[in-house]
Amino acid sequence: MKATVVLRSYNRVAAACDALEACLTQDYADMEVLVIEQSTKVTPDEQARLARLAASDPRVVVAKRPPLGGPGSRNEACKIATGDIIIMLDDDDIPGHPGWLSAFMKNFEDPRCLAVTGRHVVEGQTGDPYSNMERARKNVLSYSWLYWQRCYTQVDIRSEKILNIHGTNSAIRRTVLERFGMWDTCTTIEDENSLCYRIQAGKRPDEYMVFDPEAWILRRLDIEGGLDKRAMSSVNFGRRLFAYLHNVPGHYHKARFLALYPAYMALLWFHICERVYDGESWKYKGKTGKKIVALSAFTVAFPFLWWYWAIPWAKGRITGAPIERGPKLAPRHTPRDIAAPAGNPVPAT
Repeated sequence: MKATVVLRSYNRVAAACDALEACLTQDYADMEVLVIEQSTKVTPDEQARLARLAASDPRVVVAKRPPLGGPGSRNEACKIATGDIIIMLDDDDIPGHPGWLSAFMKNFEDPRCLAVTGRHVVEGQTGDPYSNMERARKNVLSYSWLYWQRCYTQVDIRSEKILNIHGTNSAIRRTVLERFGMWDTCTTIEDENSLCYRIQAGKRPDEYMVFDPEAWILRRLDIEGGLDKRAMSSVNFGRRLFAYLHNVPGHYHKARFLALYPAYMALLWFHICERVYDGESWKYKGKTGKKIVALSAFTVAFPFLWWYWAIPWAKGRITGAPIERGPKLAPRHTPRDIAAPAGNPVPAT
């Protein structure tokens, strides 16, 4: 089986080159590395380094595109990829060892295996990654009763009972995308779940997905660029999370979403507060007093923010174009064309 490792790069070309170099040391022979390069800010040195890597190894393919967003760049990559198995790797992550890709591919020797997620090891972290490791192991890549993704991708045990795959360090059969479609583009965060909802609804009882800790990566969380989730304001992040909840769980699990709507409001409030308190947002990292003020202000403003997010979202749904759900991936019968689609020009870099 041929593997395509997809590196989606946006304003982190230096980090993407680090990941690309690690991919080229893998011991799995039948592979390619596809870089979807969407950066609007690239230095001459970064551009030259990427060009050198591409020229040095025929397994490297660089496709320049304008910014496509998370799910849009996934879908574009899958249209270009020639591999039987497609592996998604964020541009700020590094494969953990030369057998990383082989660890992924070994799982697909069983035709019933549809997709695999590998372990995340956070750079600089010491001790247990979760306060309750047994709970994390039990719930790795599962869903809560609100169909909220529970990740726990830093655990150390293998599981063949997972219900979803993570956005980075995950692998999926091309035939799964032909069968169930690709990713919805109506959200800018948590974008992996639309596909996973459809897989869970349509897969056969004997088919499964795997969490495999042997396929581990080093996560570097303090590199600027990409989607900048950790740098954006809580209000902006809340707006994106509002759109996700309404466009994805609100579509695929509509009855539950409507029946439990107050619970989804509480879920959004909780995750914004958690984001501020845990320091995931760089703005509040290590600043306890600032966290308390921000959490208090956000809680008071929350009912007003809900309407601030709801009105433009509702207007967009009423007046905008219909949302395309899970565009199907066509079987590959023609040679690959990595040129940008007509009418979708690539900005100069």
